[in-house]
Amino acid sequence: MWSIVRLTNSGTMARTVGVDVYREDGTHLPIGPTIEVAPGATADVRIEAPAKSFEACWARVTLPNDVAARGIVEVLEGNALEDFSREMHELSYRTEWATLTSAVQEKYLYFLNAGSEPTVLTFCATNQREPEACRKKGSAAARFRIGPNQALGVEVHKPRQKFFITESSMPEGALLVLFDGSAGNKRVFGSKSTIEFGPVQQ
Repeated sequence: MWSIVRLTNSGTMARTVGVDVYREDGTHLPIGPTIEVAPGATADVRIEAPAKSFEACWARVTLPNDVAARGIVEVLEGNALEDFSREMHELSYRTEWATLTSAVQEKYLYFLNAGSEPTVLTFCATNQREPEACRKKGSAAARFRIGPNQALGVEVHKPRQKFFITESSMPEGALLVLFDGSAGNKRVFGSKSTIEFGPVQQ
């Protein structure tokens, strides 16, 4: 398994893109910090590092004019290569998110603290939409300390309450994304096939 940030320059001039990559524990990976993309060209930034188990990573990408970016996760199993598209997201400075539990159950919720300060993240299922309900005595709330540039993923099962609340203690740049575990685009190769990855920058 590996991830790719694909940069496409639709302009007539070479562009410099800022790319900083982090592991889910906030460790900065030695990739970038700048990538040159020729006019009319596409450059892949491949992200992989030794690890004992699968873990998430994320990239802070600073895009100049004429350059677009998207993320791809690729999983190679035997002779099958499956890829999952990951769209770019703008950071949010909200501290509270509320949604119906029916929208998040049996899905994977991913929170990123892209700020410079740690935050305390609270997840709570409640029958009231207001986040204050999670602070009441007896409420079933789970709390985690998330450091700068760290990410946390949780699988939401089947809460019995109507609303699912996410609250961050710090108004720092953050991201909250939901993944539904749907299948990706799978390609199966014959025994005589070769996989060409094209130009890759690290």
